[in-house]
Order: sequence, then C-alpha cells, then structure tokens
Amino acid sequence: AGLNGATQSVLSRPMQRKLVTLVHCQLVEEEGRIRAMRAARSLGERTVTELILQHQNPQQLSSNLWAAVRARGCQFLGP
Repeated sequence: AGLNGATQSVLSRPMQRKLVTLVHCQLVEEEGRIRAMRAARSLGERTVTELILQHQNPQQLSSNLWAAVRARGCQFLGP
C-alpha cells in the first residue's frame, strides 16, 4: 500500500474500468454477449494504445502528435 492506503497497479485506471466492464457482462443473454464483445474490443484497443505509448520516447511521441494534428488541417496549433 502507498500513501493514504492507495496502491500502485500494473494496470492503468482506464484499463481497470474496461476490464471491470467486461467481467460484469451477462454472457447468458445475447445483449450481454454483444456488450462483452464491445468491451473486449475496447480493452484490446486501449492495450495497444498503452503499449505504443510505453515504447515511444516523449520527443517522438510529441512529434508524432503534432504531425497528426497538422495532417488534419489544424496548423494553427502547436509549434
């Protein structure tokens, strides 16, 4: 346990929330299975995003972000 009883988790808060959403799906019902598929996809997308972020250095990440912003025609932003 850390300060004030808080603990450090291997999973980020968004990952924890998505995992809880997936676990709470009622797989017996069709609607529950559909929700489970959406939750699984969302969890997978978040996992890929976090892996990419962990393996890019901050300078490269910033450069890529601004390149993406400019590519969308938002030249008024950033450096």
